[in-house]
Amino acid sequence: MECFPRILTPENKILMLKSIVIEREVLPFSHKPHDHCESGAVSNLFNFYGLQLSEPMVFGLGAGLYFAHISFIKVMDAPIVSYRYLPGSVFKHAAKTLGIEIGMESFRSKAKAQAVLDEKIKENIPVGLLTDMYYLEYMPEMFRFHFNAHNLVVYGKKSEKYYISDSILEMPVMLNEEQLMKARFSKGVFSPKGKIYWINKIPENLNLKIAIKNSIHTVCKRMSGQRFPWAGYKGMQNLAKNIAGYPIKYKEEKANALLLNIVRMQEIVGTGGSGFRTIYANFLKESAGILNSKELEVFAKRMFVISDEWRNFALLAAKSAKKKTISKEESFKNVSDALYAIADQERIFFIELNNLELN
Repeated sequence: MECFPRILTPENKILMLKSIVIEREVLPFSHKPHDHCESGAVSNLFNFYGLQLSEPMVFGLGAGLYFAHISFIKVMDAPIVSYRYLPGSVFKHAAKTLGIEIGMESFRSKAKAQAVLDEKIKENIPVGLLTDMYYLEYMPEMFRFHFNAHNLVVYGKKSEKYYISDSILEMPVMLNEEQLMKARFSKGVFSPKGKIYWINKIPENLNLKIAIKNSIHTVCKRMSGQRFPWAGYKGMQNLAKNIAGYPIKYKEEKANALLLNIVRMQEIVGTGGSGFRTIYANFLKESAGILNSKELEVFAKRMFVISDEWRNFALLAAKSAKKKTISKEESFKNVSDALYAIADQERIFFIELNNLELN
């Protein structure tokens, strides 16, 4: 889910300039823009403590790559389609596999949530927050819709405004208490519940090689060995089956809307099938150098190809939802077949990757 293209608008430029002028008065937090909000936020948090890890490395160590099609849970009247693991899991898994001590808390009380946030800021501890994008007033209008899994970092406060490092933006911004609290306690599916997370201690000696290998095996097992019909490659097959049945089960308008929602979740709301796979391919490429593995470099190239296939799938799905020249059943079947092919590629890919011996 949660990723958006980096955003730079005239309104944001004004907010950024204001934050730059005053930034010296608060914690010297290094903001770097990234492609994915959680792996970007975590990368920036790690960087603050001197642990220089790229966004792809954080995403890979966090075992972020995934696929799920959960038809019995709906968001905006459409079944969930997700291309990454649960929100917050990248931070938790990356920290665990590296031996980093962290803190994480959710709340029922807004007052307590704000008190904990303010206390961390007073202690000069930057924190990650889970938010609803709709209430982040610095976002352009086209991104102001309810999405409860957007990550950002708060690293300072002046009067009633917080300093925000949102990794999909080019520069830091500021947000007042009221707006931030609304974003932290929005309603709906996967409500953030004021969730906050931070780093307590990073060990002096990290074994990056072991962490890489463990994280790769975690993703492989999730993608190729799932018992659940809605997860991993089986989830892709399940979605492919459903896509073929959309024009039979629903009226044309509804069928088109469901297909376009898949594209939206993949390429607009998230870095999606193609984007997340590109990030993971870069993780494998970087890991190949660290582990001195030519075989792993080949797997990275294969994942780049799979990423392209996901983008082609999105283009085909979008065209099929809008096309009126051929039978809808035939058009949707073509989309379904394309997804079946990707599912088979990923099944083979992750089985073979899991069997690869890494030194």
